[in-house]
Amino acid sequence: MLFFAAHCLLRIFGKSCSYLNNDSVNAMNKTLRKQLPGGVPIKKGNYIIKLSKQIGGIHLDAHDIDSSHAGLWDCFYDLLTNLENSISITTVFTTEQKNECVTFLSELKKRISRGNNKSFLSIVRNEINYNHAMFCWSSYQTEKISDTNNIKLSSQKWIKTCSNELFTNSIKEKVDFTETCAIIISLMKDMLLEINDINKSSFLRYTAMPTLRKLIQT
Repeated sequence: MLFFAAHCLLRIFGKSCSYLNNDSVNAMNKTLRKQLPGGVPIKKGNYIIKLSKQIGGIHLDAHDIDSSHAGLWDCFYDLLTNLENSISITTVFTTEQKNECVTFLSELKKRISRGNNKSFLSIVRNEINYNHAMFCWSSYQTEKISDTNNIKLSSQKWIKTCSNELFTNSIKEKVDFTETCAIIISLMKDMLLEINDINKSSFLRYTAMPTLRKLIQT
């Protein structure tokens, strides 16, 4: 859910980190040859795709990465930085509101770049899923009950309103990981609720909002 929540937030702000396969680039190159015969063909791979006001269309940046997960978190980190900078200079909010937002974004950036690596969340995910690390699998009996309880409590934070109060200073990597995941999902949830409040006749009313409300109630 975390990966898709981050994708959702990026796309709300007009960006995407996506892998373009052969079928995708072949279709794009077919159109490119018709509209711009001398254009450079697009190769398959990971791209940062964003809406560009300058060109009035979509801009593709080739991203030299091995993993779509790593690319996503690079892109997401940059989004947080851009939001942090924009909020800092805006005159729309009060100083208190700006400080609260900037503090939240700064802390979230710190969480996803733990150890100076923007892919911290993916690294932990891979360690758990593929290397059975951190004693997270049911076959391990050495997991402390206190850690398990803290992880469960952290995972439930996505239901709460996104704020600086959701951050704690756990020294446990698993708890820190779970809490950060829940906070990003909470941010996505609140953004969708906000967008739906602005325009209740948007496409969100068909599936996204009924599903979200059902999840919150359960």
